[in-house]
Amino acid sequence: MSSIFPPIKQGLTNLSFYFECRGEGYVYRHPGAGTNEIINRPAEAFACEMARKLGLDDTFVAEDPEAGWKVSKFVPDCTGFDYSDASQVERALSMARRLHESGAESPWKFDFFKESLKIVHLLREEGWAFPAGFEKLQANIELLVAPMRAGSGADVLCHNDFYGPNLLVHGDDMWLIDWEYAAMGDYGCDFGNFVAQSDYFDVQGAFDIMPLYFGRKPTSEEEFHLIACTAIVGWYWYVWAMLMNARAPRRANGSMCGTKPRRISRRKRFLCLAINRSRAICRTTSSAFSRLRRLEKMDVRTITALSRASN
Repeated sequence: MSSIFPPIKQGLTNLSFYFECRGEGYVYRHPGAGTNEIINRPAEAFACEMARKLGLDDTFVAEDPEAGWKVSKFVPDCTGFDYSDASQVERALSMARRLHESGAESPWKFDFFKESLKIVHLLREEGWAFPAGFEKLQANIELLVAPMRAGSGADVLCHNDFYGPNLLVHGDDMWLIDWEYAAMGDYGCDFGNFVAQSDYFDVQGAFDIMPLYFGRKPTSEEEFHLIACTAIVGWYWYVWAMLMNARAPRRANGSMCGTKPRRISRRKRFLCLAINRSRAICRTTSSAFSRLRRLEKMDVRTITALSRASN
């Protein structure tokens, strides 16, 4: 069977196979075991259709929103997305902004912080041994959530896994693929994904490319918002990597593989730097705290903790 339908090895969570029909190449994606616990397949199918209409993904053919399988066109001779190429980075970020400004609305929502808490709960249920300092790191992330949300604005349709491997480059064409996590959410989280999931940017590098997303110099409030989103998105993928490792030993069919400890460690280092930079900006941006205090039903203890952190 594998000689007729050769497997494609790039996927982290699914099984994908190449096949041909009437002289055209296609990719069949079969959902990995257990992925339905963390992936909303109907939301993915909706987003794929929308991405095709917006011209962001011309590769999509069809998906079964219940079973989770998907068929896409195979694009030969693609090159990997190059984070060092400023023109590619600018084009990718402009695609994200086009998605955010499209006015497209999904019935579903994805909140990176809430979803991270679900993963932490799954890890606790499975008896995962969290690394030293995990609770403190989570507490620092929680301090960023409220002021980040204060500057998020209305939810927009987001890709939510927006980074290099999901950007197909073929000559002058670029497509954004793999819409598994797509839903309504905070626009800054797509920027956060682009930075936090790459091995190219440090925290200063994240600030350097912010104007490419906005098409102008961002305000200090926007800088805080994007770097806070980067920290929270980094936190999500940090615990997601732990979940992949926790489940890797019991998957014999190859549909999941563990994330290397070095990659988890790298994500943690970047995460800590992003948290520190976010808090530093928050200290000097009084308007962020003004907006925060005007939010309804805000936990007074959270506001107090943030105020103390700014002193």
